[in-house]
Amino acid sequence: MEKKLIINRTSVGDQIILTVSGRLDANWAGYLDDKLIALIEEGKYHVGLNLRDVVFLSSAGIRILVKQQKAFHTISGELSIVEFSENVRTVLDMVGMIAIFTPSVKPPQPVTTKKIESIVSNGYHFTKSKTGDQSKLNLIKSGSPEKIKNGSFSKDDNQLLRFENPFFGLGIGAFGEDYNDCNDRYGEFIALGSGIALLPSNNTKTPDYMVKTGKLVPEINTLYYLGVEEGFQNEFRYNPDTNTSIGLGQIIETVAEMGNHKNFAFLMFAESAGLIGTNLNASPVSGKNLFQFPEIREQVNFTTEPAHMRALTVVFGIVANNPSKELEQFIRPLNKQVKGHVHAAIFPYTPLQKEDINYDATIHTLFNNSEVIDVMHLLNDNRDINGLGESLFKSGHCWTTEIDI
Repeated sequence: MEKKLIINRTSVGDQIILTVSGRLDANWAGYLDDKLIALIEEGKYHVGLNLRDVVFLSSAGIRILVKQQKAFHTISGELSIVEFSENVRTVLDMVGMIAIFTPSVKPPQPVTTKKIESIVSNGYHFTKSKTGDQSKLNLIKSGSPEKIKNGSFSKDDNQLLRFENPFFGLGIGAFGEDYNDCNDRYGEFIALGSGIALLPSNNTKTPDYMVKTGKLVPEINTLYYLGVEEGFQNEFRYNPDTNTSIGLGQIIETVAEMGNHKNFAFLMFAESAGLIGTNLNASPVSGKNLFQFPEIREQVNFTTEPAHMRALTVVFGIVANNPSKELEQFIRPLNKQVKGHVHAAIFPYTPLQKEDINYDATIHTLFNNSEVIDVMHLLNDNRDINGLGESLFKSGHCWTTEIDI
């Protein structure tokens, strides 16, 4: 007779206790996995497992426990084991994992008060809190993106961008020694503080990344880039009333209104509901006209349907309502009202905490514990008949800063 896995839920203060009995093996580990995912989606970030009645723990069960322990750590929560059966304790002790599931004793945290503003827009609740001073940041830019149209970038356009200080930005670049080493790989990249995610344009189509670790300082050869050094002014959270989604342009319009922004940079973590965008299949050098028909079919990849449903996207963009002539070449319409330039790094779905999220720590966790699936230039496909529209998102976090252009 099959020994089923039974899970009962109780609460002790702010902690959820799941009392588990039965076999935690390959057949039933997914059941516990689903229960823990549902708790995170509920906003329950502190969970204790009572495993005193678990009669068998296999490697498949261990994998789910470790996976979920990392997920709870990512959102500054905790998944602990409050009671062990003899079998569970023996197995976890043999693999050296008792310590990581031991409940921590945390000192009381000081209570901080933030000024919170909120509105409802497009069926979403947006809240804003201040995160830093209100001085503008200088927009840092290099290169001429117009050259991508006829592939006329050359050795003289290559600039090394080195991350001695945190930098948030986007552009076209490649990892390598110099222009000669990189000229067949230049593709879209996104700079995320102390890390870079890149999609090479050669036939590997495998995203790569570098993140500042110890003495390793990330650097990238660029054909053009624009961005800002760290210093975001406002933090926004947005959540839907119902099971719906919101467009990138609508998010930008709302945070611009709440932040009183004209020209600004933004960083966003969000669950995708379908991304619309493009990336290069060929390097824009040596006079290659990437957008000439029919070559465009092979040299530029456009989404033919919304991509990366329910993935975690890390998005950086520059939005300009009154751009300088020099900045005009960097930006494109994001909808009828908004112009900008936006890149996204796409990761497998990872739950995020609902409040007090630290974007630096989250970025490091994603680079170190997850994988980059894709890097895209997000755009608005506004063709009259077959247009896919704009990228859509579920709930998310967004940070903004006014920029001096």
